[in-house]
Amino acid sequence: MYNLPENLTNVEGIIISTTGQVSIVSPLIMFFIFMFIAVGGFIANKRRSGQAKFAYWGAAAGLVTTILGIIAYLVDGLVNIETIVISMLVTTLFFFMTLFEDDIAF
Repeated sequence: MYNLPENLTNVEGIIISTTGQVSIVSPLIMFFIFMFIAVGGFIANKRRSGQAKFAYWGAAAGLVTTILGIIAYLVDGLVNIETIVISMLVTTLFFFMTLFEDDIAF
């Protein structure tokens, strides 16, 4: 059963307490950041220039998400190492997709 967070004075305390109770919270926050940057950048680039490559925006979003995950890992209990490894793997996948962009069709 979910217990209310003990430290309600700052956002960090709320997120750490909630992550202790519901372990999927921090990966969902990181996924939201990833999708916000990837889809938002893709749509903005498509609107501005008429063409866009999702692999480039996925690589950029993965890099930002990985860096934020490493910074969040420094706070004890906020993000675990498995989430950072998965973020690095997704970033690597999108970087390889940019290398072989002519072979991959979206």
